[in-house]
Amino acid sequence: MIGDMKLVQSLNAVPLFEPLSALLITVLERHPDDWLQPTKCSDWTVKDVVAHLIGGSLSRLPNVGPWAAPDAPPADFAGLISWINRENHVWVHACRRINPPMLLYMLAGADRALMQRFAALDPNARAPIAVSWAEDAPSTNWFDIAREYTEKWHHQQHIREALGEPLLLERTWLHPVLATFVRGLPKILSSSTAAAGTRVALSITGDAGGDWTAEWQAHGWILFDGLAERVECRVTLDQDMAWRLFTKEIRDARAAVSGDALLGARMLELVAIMA
Repeated sequence: MIGDMKLVQSLNAVPLFEPLSALLITVLERHPDDWLQPTKCSDWTVKDVVAHLIGGSLSRLPNVGPWAAPDAPPADFAGLISWINRENHVWVHACRRINPPMLLYMLAGADRALMQRFAALDPNARAPIAVSWAEDAPSTNWFDIAREYTEKWHHQQHIREALGEPLLLERTWLHPVLATFVRGLPKILSSSTAAAGTRVALSITGDAGGDWTAEWQAHGWILFDGLAERVECRVTLDQDMAWRLFTKEIRDARAAVSGDALLGARMLELVAIMA
C-alpha cells in the first residue's frame, strides 16, 4: 500500500535452515550419478558446491572454525576477497577426494550443528563479523544468520539448475532472501549526495517481492518497509531478475526506473554477496 511505511525489522531465518537443508539432501539423493554436472558457480561442479556448503557450515562452529586467519591481514577489500577465494579453492579441491555418500553424511551433520548453533544465539547480540556488503561495523546475529541463509539458498539454486530441478522461488524461501539483500541499499546509496528527506524506492514484483523505501536523513540513508507516497526515484524489477542481479549472475537488469536516473542506476549496483 502506497504511503504505508515502517522501519525495517529484524528477520528470523533460523527456522528456515532445517527444511532448506532437507530439500537439498532430497535433491542430491535423487541424482547420485550427476554430481559432476557443471554449475554456474565459477568452475565448480555440483559436488564442489556441496563441499563449499559443508565448509561454510563448519567454519561457523566454535569448536571447528573459523579457519586460520591469513598470515598478514588483507590490506583492502580486494585482498580479503582474494584470500576468501583462495581458502574456498583449497577446501573444495581437498573434498574432491571424498565420495558423494560421505559428503551427504557430512552435509547433514554440519547443517544440523549449524542450526543448533544459530538457535542458541541471542539474535540481537553482536556477531563476530560484519555483513560487509551492507555495513562496516559488526552486525547483529540475526542479520549475520539471515545472510548465511541467503548463501545456503543461493548455492542450492546453483545445484538445482545444474540438475534440472525446480528453483525455490516460493515466497517462503525467496522473500527472506530479497528482504535480506535490500539491507544493502543504504550502503550502496551512501556515496550519492541528496537533500534531506530525499526518498528512493525499490519495488520487486512477484509473489516473493515487496516494496522498500530509503530516505536520506541527517546521518545517512534509512531503510523502510513499504512505498512512500512521494519518491525522487523508483526502481521496479521482477523477483527472478532481482536475486540474479544482486548476486552478480547478471549485470544488465531489465528494470523500470522512474525519476532520478542517477539514483536508480546506483540502486541497481547493489551486490549482496562477498565473492
